Amino acid sequence: MRDHCQRPLICPICRTSLQGYGKTWRCLAGHSFDVAREGYVNLLLSRKKLAATVGDTAVMLQARRRFLASGAYDGLCAAVNQVAAECLTGVSGSPTAVLDAGCGEGYYINQVRRFLEDDVGMTVCTFGTDVAKAAIKLAAKQYPSAQFLVADTNRFIPCADQSIHLLLNMFAPRHPAEFVRVLAPGGYLLVVIPGTEHLAQFRAEFNLLDMEVEKRARVMAQFTPHLALHAERPLTFPLTLTNQQLNDLVQMMPSARHLTPAQQQALQSAPAFTTFAQFHLLLFREP
Repeated sequence: MRDHCQRPLICPICRTSLQGYGKTWRCLAGHSFDVAREGYVNLLLSRKKLAATVGDTAVMLQARRRFLASGAYDGLCAAVNQVAAECLTGVSGSPTAVLDAGCGEGYYINQVRRFLEDDVGMTVCTFGTDVAKAAIKLAAKQYPSAQFLVADTNRFIPCADQSIHLLLNMFAPRHPAEFVRVLAPGGYLLVVIPGTEHLAQFRAEFNLLDMEVEKRARVMAQFTPHLALHAERPLTFPLTLTNQQLNDLVQMMPSARHLTPAQQQALQSAPAFTTFAQFHLLLFREP
């Protein structure tokens, strides 16, 4: 990792700056954290075993990796990349930092980094955090140009106050107070959530769980005391999915935990299927 890209990172114990020393990170108070073979660092302090429903399972992660690599959500990636470029154009100060809080296996933050550096010509420092070590291990191994950290968004984000210029939250848990704390002056928070009609035909055909009707309203209520809605971009595009994509899509969603044997059989034998993806891109900023 570039040396200047380590500046936003802080110790989860004393919250002083972290510095890299070979295979170990240390803070000013002497707390140390080992760099894993894949390149990530575990900054999760709790030694208690996490519940099975916390974070994504290995099966979900591999399914998501296959599905996203297939290009099915390229339309979403293009929209997120464009918003990122607009938000970061003209940013002053170094480093320009982008954080994906709840990054999973790292696909989206890597897409943003590649677009900003290769297509726009920006120099950015990219970070991803997730509570699931299996997700961070996959991310760090596949995308070494970003720094990945095991951390729990619901408790603490290991970044200094006002150090992040763009914070991404892609279908992941949200912690408004922590998000506000780490956002730099003039920084942006981009929250991406599915719309109520997301994959509606697909869900109806295979009797899957419905989308939360009030999700957008709930997200707005979470952030209204802290940030103002700067812009909103609805996004809808058609999806024609192969059998492999269909099954990967289900396996990467919470619906996978509730499938009956009959549903599993129907999905395994399903032909290609056409549906629509629908998302809300909610861009927040200080009022």
